[in-house]
Amino acid sequence: MVVPVFINQQQIGLRLLELPSDVVNLVESESAPTLFLKSSETSTQHAQSSGNAVLCTPSKTFPIRQVHSSNVLYILQQTAESGYSAIAQCKGMLELVPSQEDVLTQVRQQLPVHALGITTRINVTRIALSERTPFSEGEIEDALRELCVFEEGGILCIPSVTNLREAWNSLLTAATINGVKLDQLWNIADMEKQVIEDQINIEIYRAVVRRLSESPSLLEAKLDAAQTTAWVGSVLLASSEKATYEKSFVAQWQDQLPESWRELANMKLLQASLLFGVVLWLTVTRTSTVLL
Repeated sequence: MVVPVFINQQQIGLRLLELPSDVVNLVESESAPTLFLKSSETSTQHAQSSGNAVLCTPSKTFPIRQVHSSNVLYILQQTAESGYSAIAQCKGMLELVPSQEDVLTQVRQQLPVHALGITTRINVTRIALSERTPFSEGEIEDALRELCVFEEGGILCIPSVTNLREAWNSLLTAATINGVKLDQLWNIADMEKQVIEDQINIEIYRAVVRRLSESPSLLEAKLDAAQTTAWVGSVLLASSEKATYEKSFVAQWQDQLPESWRELANMKLLQASLLFGVVLWLTVTRTSTVLL
């Protein structure tokens, strides 16, 4: 049987996009979410290295890469004369590749540091950050939480290392006064009176609690002792103005922990955290060194 095929002079511009199986399962699910295309200029430091455009699911980002082929694929449309007309041809495919970019770095580069004054950089709102950052909403939210980002007058800010230390010390004081064990479930609002008395920015306090809490709840929190201890140590290290001997550093570190956590403070814990980039999000303007 011979099927007549005609090639239209006017070809439709068409691109075929190959989806990985996890994205296919997502779009075919009963509660399929909206997917977004985002782009960034390749001339900026925020661009994805593999191209301009990315496809974002709610929690993942996939740079789009064009793959050329020696084969030509024709897109056919049935005609009224029982034949087919080639309405488009594709000489290549678009495919999704895993993102190799660092969302933390890109978010941090766009936001001002609170203690340094928000006039030093362009003011960025939450909506604007989403629009200009080529990552999924879930990844952006995770980065904001990791960086302890808070809002001041509708503008996103990153706390300085000093801000973080003060907020943590105020929380520790409040827990001591109220007899609260931070590694057990506790009410976030109960601590705020002490924080306000210490003249700590309440939004920074809440951002620190969100960063450290195991629970996503805005009402209650529970901190992991080892992870929080490592975080406190990394903040202390980032705030050091000069080289410090290990014994002295660990003693300072222990003094900023609940009594029952003091034995957790050791350099192996901090070194393991450093290997996974725990302190890379900190905005450090000087080199901190611990002498052995």
